[in-house]
Amino acid sequence: MTRTWFFFGAALVFLSVVLAIVPARGNHEDPPSVPDETNRTIRVRGRVAYLGNDPHSFLAINLFEPLDGNGTFRLYGPLVDVLARNQQQDTVTLLIKITRESPGPGFPPEAEVLEIVSPDE
Repeated sequence: MTRTWFFFGAALVFLSVVLAIVPARGNHEDPPSVPDETNRTIRVRGRVAYLGNDPHSFLAINLFEPLDGNGTFRLYGPLVDVLARNQQQDTVTLLIKITRESPGPGFPPEAEVLEIVSPDE
């Protein structure tokens, strides 16, 4: 009987300590999920290529002049199919909208292709 009360008391003390250390969720102000610089439209020039390994490959543009430390953007949108078919490994100028910043090393920022300005020769 004494052993049961001892374990119950120890569990109660442990739970009290954990609840005192871990702050309640929602008491702090969460950072914005989308940085202010996302959804900006810019014109970029670079080489279009597939990156990654199947099944995680994606079409990207490798910029000749890195933008804010990012030299590669993952491309998506309806014009990506045109780029994949006709301009792979070509130098192009694109109008893109940055929709998601890089979540970390090895993951490029994402951009929607709004317009293929010019395929360079």
